[in-house]
Amino acid sequence: MKPKAIQKEKTSHLVTPMLFGIMFASIVAYFVIFATPITSELPVQITEEVKIIAVTEKGIVVETSTGVTVVTDQYVGSPGDIIEVTYSVPMKYLENKRILEEKYTLFQPKS
Repeated sequence: MKPKAIQKEKTSHLVTPMLFGIMFASIVAYFVIFATPITSELPVQITEEVKIIAVTEKGIVVETSTGVTVVTDQYVGSPGDIIEVTYSVPMKYLENKRILEEKYTLFQPKS
C-alpha cells in the first residue's frame, strides 16, 4: 500500500511547478504580443539648439534637426535667434527617420 501512496504524492508535486511554468510562459507571451508595439509610441525628449523661424500669437516657431516644426510659448525670442529647446517626439518617428537617412546615404554617389 505504501508505494502507491508515495507515487501519488510525487506526481501531485510535479503538477504545481508545471502550472506555474505554463502561467509564466503565457504572461511573457502576452507582453511580447501586446505590450511591445506600445513602446514605439512612447515619447522621447530631445534637447537641442534651434533657430527661431517666426513669432506668432501662440508663441515661437522653430524647426528642429529631425524636421519637425514646433510651436511653443515657453520660449521668447525673435526670428533668427538661436535658442535651446526641449521637445518630445514619438520613438517610432525617430527610428523611421534614421532608417530613411541610412537608405539616402547608401544611394548617394560618392564624388
